[in-house]
Amino acid sequence: MKRGNIFLVSLLMLIGVIVLLLLIGKLGINGFSVYDGKIDNLAMQKNAGITGDSFFGDLGDWFENFILGKEEQVGGQVNLLAPPFGRTIYVDNNLTGDCLSGNYNITGRSCWGSDGVAFNTLIGASNNVTAGTTVLIRGGVYNTYVSVNNNDVIWPKQSGTPEQPIIFRNYDGERVVLGHNPDYLASYPNDAWASIARRVITLNYTNNIVIDGLVIESLAGWVYARGVENVTLQNNIFNMSLWEWKGSVIFTDSHYNRIVNNTFYNNTDDSLVLVNSNYNLVENNTFDIAQHAIFAIRCGNYNVIRGNNFRNSWKKADGMAEKIAEVYDCKVDTRDPANPLYIPEPKYDSTKYNLFEHNFFGYHPSWPNHGAQPSAIQFSGQNTIIRNNIFSNPAGVRDPVFPTGEAGGRGLAIRWGGSWEGWLCNSQNTSCRLVGEGHEAGFVTHNRIYNNLFYGYAVGQVLVPSDDSVSNLPNPPPMRNVEDYQNYPFERMYEFGDNIFKNNIFYEANITSPINWRYLMELNGRPVTAIILGNINTTFFENNNFYASGNYSDELIYYFKAFYGGTGGYGGGVSLPSQNPAYFNEYYQTFTGNVQYEPGFVNANGSDFKLVSTSPLIDRGAFLTRAVGSGSGTTIVVEDASYFYDGFGILGEVGDIIVLKGQTGTAQIVSIDYASNTLTLDRSLQWIDGQGVALTYSGSAPDIGAYEYNPGTSGCMTQGELNIEIQRFVNGQIGIVPVTNKVVSYLGC
Repeated sequence: MKRGNIFLVSLLMLIGVIVLLLLIGKLGINGFSVYDGKIDNLAMQKNAGITGDSFFGDLGDWFENFILGKEEQVGGQVNLLAPPFGRTIYVDNNLTGDCLSGNYNITGRSCWGSDGVAFNTLIGASNNVTAGTTVLIRGGVYNTYVSVNNNDVIWPKQSGTPEQPIIFRNYDGERVVLGHNPDYLASYPNDAWASIARRVITLNYTNNIVIDGLVIESLAGWVYARGVENVTLQNNIFNMSLWEWKGSVIFTDSHYNRIVNNTFYNNTDDSLVLVNSNYNLVENNTFDIAQHAIFAIRCGNYNVIRGNNFRNSWKKADGMAEKIAEVYDCKVDTRDPANPLYIPEPKYDSTKYNLFEHNFFGYHPSWPNHGAQPSAIQFSGQNTIIRNNIFSNPAGVRDPVFPTGEAGGRGLAIRWGGSWEGWLCNSQNTSCRLVGEGHEAGFVTHNRIYNNLFYGYAVGQVLVPSDDSVSNLPNPPPMRNVEDYQNYPFERMYEFGDNIFKNNIFYEANITSPINWRYLMELNGRPVTAIILGNINTTFFENNNFYASGNYSDELIYYFKAFYGGTGGYGGGVSLPSQNPAYFNEYYQTFTGNVQYEPGFVNANGSDFKLVSTSPLIDRGAFLTRAVGSGSGTTIVVEDASYFYDGFGILGEVGDIIVLKGQTGTAQIVSIDYASNTLTLDRSLQWIDGQGVALTYSGSAPDIGAYEYNPGTSGCMTQGELNIEIQRFVNGQIGIVPVTNKVVSYLGC
């Protein structure tokens, strides 16, 4: 054969071999990926220059790009030699293997295409994300549970960046469900190898992660997040956790995170918890049914809780019911230090500067024959703003899921100490151990509760604790759970004081005593709104409206100098009969300017608490504070800056807009120095000493209540419906019960 022919034949053979290798690399030996799990991290391969599922795949990629002259990325096809930023990968449990050569087919949901890289498990994708990766998850139920590298837990090992987050999202609106493992159910996933603390989403010291548009239901637990920043949970449904306290969405030591537009339903403990976590935004979520608390902040600061719909209809067969929200410090942690949720040191006086605004706190049942009644918020924080919220739980309401329950409990229960004894010692007093939880609630100071509405409730819309609520606790609180407590105390004694209620409406309460305690039995059938057991000299009620119709309409405020303990609970002390606000204005210096008017709501029974044009509460509100000294410019000193919010440095948040009495010009707060009561503004204003300062209002003065009357608006409290299939245990079996719950959209009102 001539040399030219030999060369031509050899060239054709070489081309044929290259084409064959290309096909092997692209399709895999069996038409799917030849990836067998031996190399766990595709990003590591990329860094090493090995980017396909094999050497052949890489050679095929090289041939396409450099011999055939293809672009690095064409349409939806991903070239693994390209930089990782902006890379999209898919998860599809219809696949029998992974498509690692860019050969995923979106339409056919197979590895016979060129639409990108795809994995058939969530952990496969989680192990291979880098900054800028978007993981699109195809519709289906994901609950694979085979091995550490073959399961459906979302557990990314790398972080994104603020500019290039890592995103896990459902594909094109498809329904993606994590859970429903028929073999394990309540124990899926475990915490030995598949997850941390049995949560199906595990985020452990990884930042800039987005979880978007998923359904997480019928499994052990929802989300574990520790040491994370800039994590976003949005547009998800969390439904039916099954492993007691491990069921929650819990953020520990985590900051600048966003939890927005989610539904939390049916949790075996707490639905959403922030522990030692600061600068987080919880906005526009819907919550119902949790067997402890719907929402909790524990030693967290500078968090914003806005525009959420809260209710908790849960009730056990024995009548036990629980609260909606709780706010308190972190006590001594008696758990094993190996526990992934362990807090190594208690944090007292450390639940500061949180903002609750524009939330709807709705239905929760009473707890018959029990002293510890559920509440909308059980509160033990400091420097917190609670404003423009609706607390609505009128008598007679029942829930279709738990029809034996009936609306009751309290609205805002201020807790100071309480919750069992502090120490338990042996008879010789030589060995003591810490019991109870009262020391997590020892500092309740400098809180501002203004322009809210309280409607209904069976044991008080507001509860103020007794003077000696902390008398049985170690004081100051302990820093270690040790017998020689005196060597390890906190630096300060417990404190309660400077808590102010201003411009609130307290409306149509009805006391129905759940237990045979003297003060509650005295109040049965009375419309008492505020129950004050003590601390009357350090709790201020300024310019609030108290109102009830019908019999006993003047019995609105009750003050009982009680002591904690004794036969029958609050059984002793000296009581005064309940009185109207004018009486308290006259005889107690901490009550000033409170009034008693029928508010004039548009439709209270329909949850429309806007004021009608003839309401006596329009222009009847007090200014929040006053200017100190005369001057002009962009910094103003006021008597009390703690009414205001400057955005807390949270991305996208802005400060309050304020106005001075008698002026129309407004300014936005840029920053606040709370120590010096100084507001820094975005524009110059001019003021005189003693001039009133408020949030923006219409008319001649602010209004009383949650809404500022504006004749140019048509109202924004709208009824909506939440339709989801609720998983419930029925006679020991899992059943699906379709439930429609009325919820109220309150954001932006």
